[in-house]
Amino acid sequence: MRVQGLEMAWRYVVASNASVGTDYTYTDSHNAQTGHNLINTPPHNARFFGDWQASVLPVMLHLEGIYTSGWQWQTPANTSVGVDDSFRVNLQMSYNIKQNAQVYVRGENLNNNRNPMTPTYGTPGVAVYGGIKLSLF
Repeated sequence: MRVQGLEMAWRYVVASNASVGTDYTYTDSHNAQTGHNLINTPPHNARFFGDWQASVLPVMLHLEGIYTSGWQWQTPANTSVGVDDSFRVNLQMSYNIKQNAQVYVRGENLNNNRNPMTPTYGTPGVAVYGGIKLSLF
């Protein structure tokens, strides 16, 4: 097995309460015995994001888009299944109740992209979660 790649990250502070950025990963992975790409290893992954903190209220917004390139998945029967490119949009809003307590609502896959991350598993559509986050330390 051979795995090598490159990772990069960039963040830019637009204003005292806003920032944007991106992360990128390139992965070159092969099974030395078969010559096939490793299972569940797309060559390109990128995340684009933006954060905004309200100036009056303790409210924070986080928006991100996640891109995964298409790739070939080798099944145990040594057949190849193509997986298409995918792009998913996620959004989270949080409200700080206290320094160590936060309430949030998060929407995942808001663009309802159904391209599977793994061909043998289904991909959920739009999902919304909410909760309370407590920091003990």
